[in-house]
Amino acid sequence: MRTSSTSSTPTESTPESKLSFRELKKELKDFEKLTKQNLDINSWANELKAWIKYQHIKDPETIFTACILTASGEPREIIQELEDGNDLTEDEDSDFDSDSEGEDDEESESTTTYPSLDEIINHLKTFYGLKEDQTNLLRELRSMKIKKNEKVKDFNVRYRSLYHKLDKKRRRKISVLDYADSLTNNPDAWRKVMLKDHISITKAFAIAEKVDRLSIKNSTEYYDKTRYNLLNSKSNFNKNISNDFNKPKTHKNVSIENLTNKMKEMKISTCWFCSNEGHTKRNCPKLNSILENNRKKFYENHLNH
Repeated sequence: MRTSSTSSTPTESTPESKLSFRELKKELKDFEKLTKQNLDINSWANELKAWIKYQHIKDPETIFTACILTASGEPREIIQELEDGNDLTEDEDSDFDSDSEGEDDEESESTTTYPSLDEIINHLKTFYGLKEDQTNLLRELRSMKIKKNEKVKDFNVRYRSLYHKLDKKRRRKISVLDYADSLTNNPDAWRKVMLKDHISITKAFAIAEKVDRLSIKNSTEYYDKTRYNLLNSKSNFNKNISNDFNKPKTHKNVSIENLTNKMKEMKISTCWFCSNEGHTKRNCPKLNSILENNRKKFYENHLNH
């Protein structure tokens, strides 16, 4: 690769300078390569972006070459396909070692275009099916609702996860009011966030979580107070019942108790003459009737003689 700077260290290069292949290879030797077996595209891309920013790299060819050097196998081939008219394979690495500045190379460089890092990332994610449909993500996020009795903190974990999958363009379409609408099953958090529509969505997350914590705390305190009052009321009730049983007996109470005992001790008499219950022989109606008739007959016979 042709270089326009004589600087020996990459950190001293100007924004428009190019690093030689040897310099690039040395700079990127400790990078973990992107492979089909290690297909963590986000981590690979973030590491490259950090390196590009630190080294102030702006040259498209240098960035493209860095992507190739930090990939291996199938991912590397996919990246190479994005180059317009300049395929690079592992067997052709030695081409980069040449510092020749022939006219053919200059003509080739002038007609070759290189994709940006973001284009490479999107192409890799699309190829491996890792790139989600942004329209569907946006629709799904707007339809999310907190579950009843779900903590706002737990809901925000799910909400943030989906929110961060959106690209910057779609994120700008999500407002604080959209987030508030997802909190309708938590009236306290919903009301507070609705009144703060001018704040950032990150701030809205924090406010909703704080309101939820206070609401749970107040509910717990109310429950504890109610439980305490209920236990006290039960205790007083039991105490009153116990006192009633332990009260000294009054004269009225004694009389009623004696009468009750006498009623229990009463026996129902049975007349041995007529065998009916409720009276004795002395008071037997049938016997008394017979005796009365006998008396009448006796006196009638005595008067006739």
